[in-house]
Amino acid sequence: MQENQLQLDDTTLYKLAMELKQHIEKTREEMNKYFTSLFTAVLSAAPLAASFRPKQLTLLFEQGTVWVLFSILASVGLVLALSWVLALNRIYRHGEGLNLFLISLEKKNNQSFMTFVDDYLKRVHSPNMVTKNQLMVPYTFMFIFLLGLLSSVSMLIWS
Repeated sequence: MQENQLQLDDTTLYKLAMELKQHIEKTREEMNKYFTSLFTAVLSAAPLAASFRPKQLTLLFEQGTVWVLFSILASVGLVLALSWVLALNRIYRHGEGLNLFLISLEKKNNQSFMTFVDDYLKRVHSPNMVTKNQLMVPYTFMFIFLLGLLSSVSMLIWS
């Protein structure tokens, strides 16, 4: 018994790949909004942590309650920033793979739209969809939260 295999022509593949590229770009934009909102929530919680002093925790940690909460917030922020970096790296690699696929389809069919655009972007030194500058934002958050975590832990140790 033969399996029915779906055969897509190159035009259909090209259209699907271009639609996927648009979807990836929209996903990146939404992801950046999502992580920015999460960081705003984490940073907004810091003043609440400073005023949080329940009797049970104060007895356990004495003066360190605030620093424990800051450590937790900084740890959450650090994990979120790392997740953001990993997601941006995946999106970048996905986009690069799609570009290579589109270029290979064009070469196969003697077309040159993506090849022309790719060559042009290289010639004018245009940044990639996900650039090092875009990765600086989550790396900056990682640095801020790492400093917060280190200072909170040091205050816990020395208080």
